[in-house]
This record gives sequence, C-alpha cells and structure tokens, in this order.
Amino acid sequence: MKTTKSHAIIALRELYLCEQKRKYPRYPAQYFTVPAFSDKTQKSLNTTISAFLRLKGHDHNSKKGTITTTINGNEVTIYTTTDTKESGQLTIGFRFAASDFEGFYIWFNLTF
Repeated sequence: MKTTKSHAIIALRELYLCEQKRKYPRYPAQYFTVPAFSDKTQKSLNTTISAFLRLKGHDHNSKKGTITTTINGNEVTIYTTTDTKESGQLTIGFRFAASDFEGFYIWFNLTF
C-alpha cells in the first residue's frame, strides 16, 4: 500500500532543505539528505515537532512527551500524545495536545 506524506511533513522537509542550503551554499542541492520525519509514534512526533521549532528559530526544551518553548513572548507547552481524543484541546494559555504533526502544524500557523 502506498502511503502519502501529509502537507505538514512536506512543508517541514522543504523548510529543512532551505535551511541546509542557507547553511551550506557551496554544496550542490543533490548532496543534501532530509531526515525521515514522522508522527507515527509519540517519540517520532516529539522529534518532528522539535525539529520544526528549531528550524523556525525557537529554543525549546523537550522531556518525555512535553515540549516547552517561548514564541513571541508567550510560554507555549505542547503535549505529544498518541490518543486522538486529547488532540487539539486548548486550555488556558498556550497549551496544545498534539496527536499528529498535521494538527500541530495547522494550530501553530493559525495561532502564531
């Protein structure tokens, strides 16, 4: 069965490639490789969101399914979970439970 990558994963891959080209302008584009970003498990989702935040220029701390960062002066906490029932619940402040990268990506772009 062929699987398709989500729009958010494709955008993250493009963001990663742009950053590599910016950091290493003398290397030809065909020499760059992109990590296999995924949101299949909680660990891979955590890694993918961390990479996105780093590429967007946000320092963050990541610990056991929780990512904390400051964006535009606001403290943001992201909980990575594999439970889709918790996905998208936004409480007081900037707290978001992400069950997939697509949902996080949409929330991030709408919020910030």
